[in-house]
Amino acid sequence: MLFLEVHTVPTDSSATKIKDIKPPFGEVFNWKWYLDYIYWGIGLLLLIILVIILTVYFTRRKKVQIIEPDKPKVPAHITALASLEKIQKEQIWREEKIKEYYSSISDAIRLYIEERFQVNALESTTDEIMKAFRTQVVDKESKEKLQQLLMLSDLVKFAKLFPIEDEHNFTLKNAFDFVNGTKREEEISIEPEANNKQSAK
Repeated sequence: MLFLEVHTVPTDSSATKIKDIKPPFGEVFNWKWYLDYIYWGIGLLLLIILVIILTVYFTRRKKVQIIEPDKPKVPAHITALASLEKIQKEQIWREEKIKEYYSSISDAIRLYIEERFQVNALESTTDEIMKAFRTQVVDKESKEKLQQLLMLSDLVKFAKLFPIEDEHNFTLKNAFDFVNGTKREEEISIEPEANNKQSAK
């Protein structure tokens, strides 16, 4: 049997003094750490300013808007008479534009009928228009004048009829008489007022 003897090395008690814990190392301040927050803050501030500007702009705009009253509608007979006077002045039948002459008279009267009587005259035949007038409060003479000018216009346009000069003037006169004989009473009261405004100009 082998015996082993172990000896420890003696320590120097003067070298084992207790020392304080070292403090954490300090880091130099860097403003770039807050760069993201600065960007977000500037963006939010600009958004708030934009919202305020738009709110003020649209609020003022609504206050400035002026509501214009609707312009009074021109009475149907005034429009029709103006068209007929133009036809009378031009007298295109003298240039052998017979079909165009009667078509213009017919169109002016048909448009007047639509606005005055709410009858779909522009898309209706002469027979359909005359049937519609059976229920309209219109005197017999006006109906006869309407039928004459519409039927003669149809013959010129579709049957190539060539009326004499007296019929040109007679048809146009019937058109004037029909409009003047069937215009609304409430529209008639507007006409002198319109004429006074035109004379003032």
